[in-house]
Amino acid sequence: MILIGSLFTTYRYHHLEVDWERSSSKDVVTASNGFRFEVDSSGETPGLPAGSPFSGWRQARRFAGPMPFTFSYEEKTREVTIIEGARQTWTPRPVKAIDWKIPFLDREDLNGPAMVNAYVVDEVPYHWRRGRVETWQG
Repeated sequence: MILIGSLFTTYRYHHLEVDWERSSSKDVVTASNGFRFEVDSSGETPGLPAGSPFSGWRQARRFAGPMPFTFSYEEKTREVTIIEGARQTWTPRPVKAIDWKIPFLDREDLNGPAMVNAYVVDEVPYHWRRGRVETWQG
């Protein structure tokens, strides 16, 4: 993934070691870069986090998971590569975020990112459809 992904895109993939601890009441994911995400996965549907802009989980669900398309732009040729990710049985489960730390967000000037929803998704069959290249007209 690192070699081929970096060869054909500008995404700069890299290896990141991740640990996942699962119990009956919580999941804790940590990574070697300082990433940490701890959720209550006891099965009860929690309320949305304080300050969430969503009116409920149904509305928030529309923003759970990767977007269906990924794009890469080649400035010299003004070409856009468009690739669609296809998934099935995508059933995000709302969970309560107990603790989270995303180092990438600390490096950006984002003015205090906030948790607005949290989901757990298990065993998702996922594949990429054949991409296409279009010339940017803008």
